[in-house]
Amino acid sequence: RCADDRDGDGWAKRNATLNEIRTDNATADRTGKPTGLPGASHALHSKREMNILLCGANGFIGRHLAAALAARGHRVLRGVHSADGLDDAVAIDYTRDHSPEIWRPRLEGVDVVINAVGILREVGGATFGALHARAAIALFQAASQAGVRRIVQISALGADDKAQSRYHRSKKQADDYLATLPVDWVVVQPSLVYGPDGASARLFETLAS
Repeated sequence: RCADDRDGDGWAKRNATLNEIRTDNATADRTGKPTGLPGASHALHSKREMNILLCGANGFIGRHLAAALAARGHRVLRGVHSADGLDDAVAIDYTRDHSPEIWRPRLEGVDVVINAVGILREVGGATFGALHARAAIALFQAASQAGVRRIVQISALGADDKAQSRYHRSKKQADDYLATLPVDWVVVQPSLVYGPDGASARLFETLAS
């Protein structure tokens, strides 16, 4: 789903990959038609060096994206829970950073925002609503106000009008908000994502051994 299709009825049909990441039925629109990964592909293959804020940079998708983007000459600012004095990282508490005012200083000079934050289980304050919805919405609002050129939201297959789980509903809440903003945006909805060092890949290797 992308900004060129604000009515939500159509989806981008360009094919792309996330470096060595593979996906099973990589993404789909809300009628189940397979699509590619247009937003990430644009950032990966852009010939102009860009400043990219990558939220969820320590996750499986985030790690691979950060490596692929850096290899292509982009400056990747990694949004992580603990920066520990790293020059290329910014500390973000997704359980609390729910105000655009908190996000705006982090977006100075940023061309593209990629939100790869995602959890499968809620633990303490790390809830689906806090991380997937409230933090993401604050980030998107601040990015739009700061003049960020493009926002890429990595959502999930099933985050649609038929969503029933809290996980999918929280993803959909952020997706829908992003679609209302006057900014170039892309929502990617992967299903099963697997690749080197991924939990799914390890499970499949164990089952096959």
